[in-house]
Amino acid sequence: MFPEEEEVPLPLAGSVWRPVMLDGGEAPVPALESDVRLLFQVDGELSGSTGDNRFFGEYRLRGDGMQIGPLSVTRRLGPNRAYEERFLAVLRLTAFYAIRGRSLSLLDEQRRVLAEFRGEPGFPETE
Repeated sequence: MFPEEEEVPLPLAGSVWRPVMLDGGEAPVPALESDVRLLFQVDGELSGSTGDNRFFGEYRLRGDGMQIGPLSVTRRLGPNRAYEERFLAVLRLTAFYAIRGRSLSLLDEQRRVLAEFRGEPGFPETE
């Protein structure tokens, strides 16, 4: 019998992260027509889409600690305003992160889960 092999974690930078849960797992991500995603780059920059708007900014890592911001956001009107506000608030509150396989968890200062993301290797061509 072979020991179970753990799935190799995706790298934080260079993967496309799409949210599957927000608010500590209490509220599933609503079905959106637009592509919601988060992209970390190796140089400490991040970008993404909230469904209605695009954002970009910086992130810093120290061990399993993560600080995101400041963020700049386009201001187009759209149907997902409340979701967008929650999504951006989660990013600003992030203090820690964890990656297991293709799952990224963003955690607050008490290490409570703020959001869960599912990852795919590589950036989309539109970024």
